[in-house]
Amino acid sequence: MECLESVSFVPDTAKTGLAATVRSRTDWCISRQRSWCVPIPVFYGKQTGRIIVNSESIKHVQGLIQEHGSDIWWSADIDQLCPKAFRDKYLDGEDVVRGYDTMDVWFDSGTSWASVMRVDDTGRPAVADLYMEGQDQTRGWFQSSLLLATALQQKSPFKTLAMHGFVTDALGGKMSKSLGNVVVPAAVIHGDLKLKMKAMGSDVLRLWAAASKMKDPVLGSSELNAAAENLRFIRRAVRFMLQHLDGFDAERECLPFQELMPLDQYMLYKLYHFVETFTDNMESMKFYLACADLHLLTKTELAGFYHNTIKSRLLCSARYSRERSSALTTLHHHLSVVHRLIAPLVPITAEEIVLQYPARTPVAKPSGAFHHGWPEASGEWQEATGVVQDVGFARQILNMSHLPRHNFEGSEDAKLADFTILLSNESSFNCMMSLNGGADRSSLSSLTEILLCNTVHLQHVDNVADLCNLEKFALHKSLSIGDDSSTPGDVGVIVQRSTAHHCPRCRRCVANTEGEVCVPCGAVEASS
Repeated sequence: MECLESVSFVPDTAKTGLAATVRSRTDWCISRQRSWCVPIPVFYGKQTGRIIVNSESIKHVQGLIQEHGSDIWWSADIDQLCPKAFRDKYLDGEDVVRGYDTMDVWFDSGTSWASVMRVDDTGRPAVADLYMEGQDQTRGWFQSSLLLATALQQKSPFKTLAMHGFVTDALGGKMSKSLGNVVVPAAVIHGDLKLKMKAMGSDVLRLWAAASKMKDPVLGSSELNAAAENLRFIRRAVRFMLQHLDGFDAERECLPFQELMPLDQYMLYKLYHFVETFTDNMESMKFYLACADLHLLTKTELAGFYHNTIKSRLLCSARYSRERSSALTTLHHHLSVVHRLIAPLVPITAEEIVLQYPARTPVAKPSGAFHHGWPEASGEWQEATGVVQDVGFARQILNMSHLPRHNFEGSEDAKLADFTILLSNESSFNCMMSLNGGADRSSLSSLTEILLCNTVHLQHVDNVADLCNLEKFALHKSLSIGDDSSTPGDVGVIVQRSTAHHCPRCRRCVANTEGEVCVPCGAVEASS
């Protein structure tokens, strides 16, 4: 029981089950009366029944088995197994017979660590990093390994013990051939006409297994469809990055972190903490949490927010402009990290990324995703705390703007929307001024990009609620900056019809003249 205290368990409840079976353990009879298995090398005197079993006799039999195999015990002549010198020494020359008892199979498996683990500096087998088997092994392999290692080495044979449950059908029932509810992996991967299952591929099966908790996971159509949907979000996010990184030379075009746009610094800050959390969950074998982290990154942070936000920069900015290079640098770092993190979960997708990644980037190595090593996020990415606070507050405003924007789009063209942001808190106002390029009104700022509108007009006022109540498409609520909930301020969002004209190139209402491109698009066209 003391040896168990140094062991990590996955899940944590596994320790209770193993400890209970060890406490209730009775004496262990290690012999079995079977015609197969490993023989116990014992000799008995024919007349007296006296026993020969000692280090000398065992070493002799061990040499024979090493040379001829364990069947030598049954096939060899008794004089070969127990020479006359042994009988004279230990039984005064009495004739002997071999023992027909065999070793309990759990004794065999329980000593496997002694055979497979390398010998450490003390001359003893090293402790295994991980033992993993089903929950029924609390009375089997887990326990026999622990008992024998404790007896022989006074320590556990494993550092971590992972105990999994058994796959159940869609109703949570035990899978059984007699019931006909067994689903083999090949049916999920390649499809099965009899079971009416479509082919989903090995990545879906692996993602399902990783997202399932260790205890009795359910394998049904809804669970597999959820895994397939999660994989689609991963591939959709990756496809966007691959499309826009085509032709991007990371060695020449990547910008230093401090030169990136505020939104891009914010995303790399989020990526840094994602790598830390994802790695911790993978190392602690909490794969279901790692899958949740990955789903949050690909669906919410990338596909749901960032990719939609930077489309205009990627498609409309000049080829080598700071704005576009900043976005591509951020996409490059995300793809470089993500394709290595997902390799243990969805290796087929990870390998496809390596094959499709632009050849001029450092990631494109023919050796495969697993040869690129586990990623380590740059430490400077976590230093953008000020930007993170500003962009995080802007995202709160973005979320609260959905309702008035939706109401506006129901009666107006969505492309005509301008935002007026009312803020009662001076700190909040200063944060948004920073993202708005230092101006109270802008159509080219990071804040405009984040809020997905044409123009943002900032106002520092006290009567936010009163002003919002006068507008048709408006909403106000109390918001705090970052984690500081002690000084919330009123924030109002008013969605109004733009007074500028539609630009046919960037499709935003920021042009000065009807039918002509806006000033930024005109500058890009003139330089190309």
